[in-house]
Amino acid sequence: MQLSQIVSKMNISYAEDGLRFILHQSDSRLVKGWTMQKTNLRLASTQTLNRFALQREHETISKRNRTSQIGPLESGLISETYSMGKEKRVGRERAVSRGKSRSGLTVWFTGLSGAGKTTICRYVQMELATRDIEVEVLDGDVIRKHLCKDLGFSEADRKENIRRIAHVAKLLTHHGKIVLVAAISPYRSSREEARSIVGNFIEVYVNAPLAVCEQRDPKGLYHKARIGMIHGFTGIDDPYEAPESADVECLTGVESPKESCDKVMAAVLQFLNRQSK
Repeated sequence: MQLSQIVSKMNISYAEDGLRFILHQSDSRLVKGWTMQKTNLRLASTQTLNRFALQREHETISKRNRTSQIGPLESGLISETYSMGKEKRVGRERAVSRGKSRSGLTVWFTGLSGAGKTTICRYVQMELATRDIEVEVLDGDVIRKHLCKDLGFSEADRKENIRRIAHVAKLLTHHGKIVLVAAISPYRSSREEARSIVGNFIEVYVNAPLAVCEQRDPKGLYHKARIGMIHGFTGIDDPYEAPESADVECLTGVESPKESCDKVMAAVLQFLNRQSK
């Protein structure tokens, strides 16, 4: 074999050995590089988590100390909002105080059936409404159909009927309302009990002669009582005890509804004027 051939084979051998060495070194570097990358990823992940945790902790602390770290603009807005809220609260408190300082009143219309209690009551209601005064009406017939439908017309039931109406009037009166009650309320003792229950109380005697009431007879009840279709009817076979000293007396046999209304309004306004002082 010639020398040149031997040298060529040696070069090839050296070249193969060199290539294997290079590949081995490359593999080692690749493995080492991959290992380093994994380590760096773990480190980067840990650092990211730590930064996130620190950021959340910083945000929590910032929220807790927000009032001490706010800027001038934010401070002004918060101060303005607080002031507005305070004004509204004070306004509500003043409104409540005014409501508490003004007591209500019950105006109790008593009289025979057909005397004109409901008519005058409605006139007074409209007059009060024009003055922006809150008013509630308790009509005896309506109360009978709902709140007192379990009651009859015996003396005990009539007294219980008046007592229930008085308690409803009391609740409304204590909330500053003007309450107009239109009910026959035939017994003097029941009306006095109603006065004691309510407190602020004006008794209005709607006085009309029995003959006038029978002539009006808007519901036909007097006729039925006269022919015996109904029993225990006030003024016919059950007594009506007229007030001895009513606060207001309306002579509806000779007065117009407007004249009677003016009498009642004078008493109501006098009461309200006393309350406002």
